[in-house]
Amino acid sequence: MKHSLWLLLILCCLILAACEEPTATSELGTKNTSFSTAAATETETPEKPEEIIFQVSCICELTDPEGKTLHCGGPYDFHGTIDATPDRVYGTNPSWFEFKVPYRDYYTFQAKLNKFLIDSYSCHLSRITARGPKEVIWKTDGWTVKSDGTDVTVKLNGSDAQGGGYLSTLSFHTDADADIVLTKDSISVSGASGEAAVHVFDIKTMNSSEDQVIPVRGGALKIDLSAVSAGTVKITADGENSDLALVWNESD
Repeated sequence: MKHSLWLLLILCCLILAACEEPTATSELGTKNTSFSTAAATETETPEKPEEIIFQVSCICELTDPEGKTLHCGGPYDFHGTIDATPDRVYGTNPSWFEFKVPYRDYYTFQAKLNKFLIDSYSCHLSRITARGPKEVIWKTDGWTVKSDGTDVTVKLNGSDAQGGGYLSTLSFHTDADADIVLTKDSISVSGASGEAAVHVFDIKTMNSSEDQVIPVRGGALKIDLSAVSAGTVKITADGENSDLALVWNESD
């Protein structure tokens, strides 16, 4: 009799445990779903690169946020307190020197030449050209040009993995300092004056647009390139929005 009673109690416990299992599994599933959502959100956030690749067209000096410096005069004239790696020199008129530096939020460039060009191959693929600036600062979201007045050209590389996309160029004058903010498909400038010119090159068709001139009176300008495939650049100048139709120089 006692054995029968113990067997009955054990059987009841097993039945109760089986009845509780779906509830426990449901709670775990909810927790796992929440964790997966959080993990996916974190994964969607772009990671900062370990290194930044620069190409420069002249001898220049770099300074990082910690005050460390680097002299960039070519593979055999490359030294300083920044832990950097020289690469190659290539091209003519101008020639380019490529090197790598550790990721920092910004780098300050100084050069003695009247005109110099800098290419950035990290964060945003872009090039900046300026004549006689005091210094040019690369940032994760663009560039800053400090000067007493200079002409600036910034080129944003919007190429894609399929061999298409666009190279977009914005040229402008600044009487003092200019701040340039880049996204995947936009260029924003504060500190511009006079007139700005927009130029677009279609990588796939090898066609160029005619230069389109935009008056700038308040110093702030943004060009939105998200509709370039439809032949339009969206402009925000002096707080007013407008659409600028591109005129293409068709190739032969």
